Amino acid sequence: MYWILCLALIAGAASASEQYGQKEIQPQNATVLQQFPSVVQIETYMFWSTMEWVQECAGSILTSRMILACASCTSGWSYEPRFRRIRAGSSFRHTGGLIFYVQDRVNHPSWSNWRYTGDVSVIRLMNALVYSPVIQQASIASPGSWIPAGLRLNQPGWGRVQQPMISNQEVLTASISSCGRRDGNFSNAFNATVDILCAIPQADAAPNYDVGSPWLFNNVTVGIVGGANTLGVYNGLMAADMAKYTEWVIDIASGGW
Repeated sequence: MYWILCLALIAGAASASEQYGQKEIQPQNATVLQQFPSVVQIETYMFWSTMEWVQECAGSILTSRMILACASCTSGWSYEPRFRRIRAGSSFRHTGGLIFYVQDRVNHPSWSNWRYTGDVSVIRLMNALVYSPVIQQASIASPGSWIPAGLRLNQPGWGRVQQPMISNQEVLTASISSCGRRDGNFSNAFNATVDILCAIPQADAAPNYDVGSPWLFNNVTVGIVGGANTLGVYNGLMAADMAKYTEWVIDIASGGW
């Protein structure tokens, strides 16, 4: 395997004068976040119901202005840039860290709602992140990297079961066919898919994932957990195979849009 270690598309850490994120600093146990400091919360403004910001997805820091995410988190009837924001540097859901608002996003051109392929997005922030021990750039897989079955990957996240604090669980990669529909209805498109990864969660791994949670090998992002997992019809967890999208991600993130 070989890797692109750190994208340096916007060189250096932003100075304190460059960021205008809303501060909400609170004491916290940041052990997991210190181990995976590139992971951030993506929050949605629930304008149709509670009128509150709610963490629904996770993302990874590409540069001080760019976040790697899932297209399923940045699309659909509820999506507008003003209804999404990033919380960085906080172990706790909904509190702490720094807030940064979304300017725009680009979803992968092959993405179609709730498909298991092409579920990748690059988010551009209004203002630059300020790097710290718990806010750091992600490393992403190099094009051509191959992830075999039977590999243990880290999966940090706050979880679909609304756990209050980030945790990390291991998932074990498996053949793509292992993630097939539980009712046995395999489509030709699914069987032929080569741009997703499949993992069989260990006992308590599944509740820990967010849409957009990274799969990490030696702290390199090799997968992005997809939104199709929320449908509850697949045997394992599916993620975008990062190496298949790295060139597109670099092109978008370095494009200055």
